[in-house]
Amino acid sequence: MRQLLLRVPDDLHARLSARAQERGQSVNALATELLDHSIEADPESVRRRLRAKAHQLGVLAEPRRPRRVLSADERQAALESARGLGPVLDDIFEDGR
Repeated sequence: MRQLLLRVPDDLHARLSARAQERGQSVNALATELLDHSIEADPESVRRRLRAKAHQLGVLAEPRRPRRVLSADERQAALESARGLGPVLDDIFEDGR
């Protein structure tokens, strides 16, 4: 186990202390839990783990070409073309379950 010296503002420490006391935890346990949750919830972290697992399983498909960023007009046209598809897709997915 490693140690981390972290300087936080007084008000944040007070809020951490109060929350830890409410939950019957130490400030250290609560801070560790919150940091762990933050890292796990980070979309990039999740994406990296999923890509690593897919690579390990041999099912990672790398894109053949870089993705092109749509212009505002192209994006709006794409959104308009998909308008109303939600209920139709819901029915299709429901039938397949």
